Amino acid sequence: MNSHRVFKDNDILTLASIPATSVLIEALIPRKLTTVSFLESIKDLDIIKYSFTATILTPLYLDVVRKSIEGNNIDVSKYVYEAINNIVMNPFIRTNTALGYLLLSIPLTYSLIKCSLTLSQKEFTHLDNVRKCVGKVTIDLLKRSKAKSFYSTLRMLRPSYTDVFVGIIPDINYSGNIELSLFEVLTYSAYMDLIAKELIDEYPLTFITLKKLRSLCSEINVKCLLDLSRVHDELIANVLDSEGLKLRGLTYMRIIQDLVNECLKHEYLRERIKSLLRNEKLNLGTISDILANSIMLHLILKFIEERDSRNEVSIRS
Repeated sequence: MNSHRVFKDNDILTLASIPATSVLIEALIPRKLTTVSFLESIKDLDIIKYSFTATILTPLYLDVVRKSIEGNNIDVSKYVYEAINNIVMNPFIRTNTALGYLLLSIPLTYSLIKCSLTLSQKEFTHLDNVRKCVGKVTIDLLKRSKAKSFYSTLRMLRPSYTDVFVGIIPDINYSGNIELSLFEVLTYSAYMDLIAKELIDEYPLTFITLKKLRSLCSEINVKCLLDLSRVHDELIANVLDSEGLKLRGLTYMRIIQDLVNECLKHEYLRERIKSLLRNEKLNLGTISDILANSIMLHLILKFIEERDSRNEVSIRS
């Protein structure tokens, strides 16, 4: 245990506010080709719903942070179910704004806090050390989490693409007792689901995107948000979004990726391609979940590192 790092009440509140707010920060990014983008909505989603989502999620992440500091395990599935239930029951939202993000960010938040208490301050400044530690803690969490509540969440939402899934795990309408862990369900889903693959593979895209974010943004401000619009485009061009793949098929998504690559090469095509994608009502939510998760990772690491630096100065003086 790292005896030099102790989180006070104000630190805990700040740490909890970061994952709750990061989903809103991502939605505030302007000029995105798809998904909620500042004042631009898509399907039944808009910036107002993400504003309420951030507020709803704060108490949940506060509990996650405290459980991690206390060394108590959590069932990720139960937290996801509770959060989604609160979101869809809220009269100002009443739709799914955060399932993929919750699956990514709940274990990552827990793992980051735990690793900050087990790694030395020097070790915590190296991303390879952080990712290795976070990956180990996350996989352990997923293996301890039961799939039952996750299935309840899917039945609550009934996403339109569930019938596309083909695999050896039970269908979401299965009425029998489900004894699988969340880790097992995600492992069998990973071939067709980017969120599942990101978790099982220990956050490769999240950390890659973090490095890109760090190269562009010293602070999360308006200029940073403008720069992150291109990062969102690059993710679309290089990563197959799960929702798009399941609903539209591989050929369609490859065409979209080709279009976005042209957009990245030729800025004058941007508005034309953006108009096309928005008219198609193509909501590449998985891409936004990855980016929001990277924003959260960046802000938590930045907060802890800056806090450590201030404490070192205080000790020396």
